[in-house]
Amino acid sequence: MQHMIARPSPHDAMPLAGFARVKLALIRLDTVLVLQKTNGQWDLPGGKVEDGESLADALVREAIEELGVRDLPEPQAMGQWLRQRPGRPPVLVHFFASPWLDRPRRFKLSDEHRAQRWVDIDVLIGLDLPEGYRQAALSALAR
Repeated sequence: MQHMIARPSPHDAMPLAGFARVKLALIRLDTVLVLQKTNGQWDLPGGKVEDGESLADALVREAIEELGVRDLPEPQAMGQWLRQRPGRPPVLVHFFASPWLDRPRRFKLSDEHRAQRWVDIDVLIGLDLPEGYRQAALSALAR
């Protein structure tokens, strides 16, 4: 089973940029924002850490690219998950949580996503979502 491990600093530089990902659990009241990929699977906002980027810089860039959000409240590091899939290299996913204090809105989604939803725990449990992402979102909702 894959588990979340350690709490990274959001300012840690990633020497293996191709190996690292950042994901954001954006929380509003008792819901979390999920995005539907073009293949139908649900996702959390985020993506690859680029060469020379800190985790915090990657998270800000991904929030702009995937949501059109430039004013993200200070994200809190939640932990890491080593995602392993058959036939693909493993990636280390760094999870962050941030409150969304504004009213719900239609975010400007990237071409990677076709829909967005604010979901509560009951809905989150049943979504087609990688298990590590689900556990991170559940952990953020429990805070």
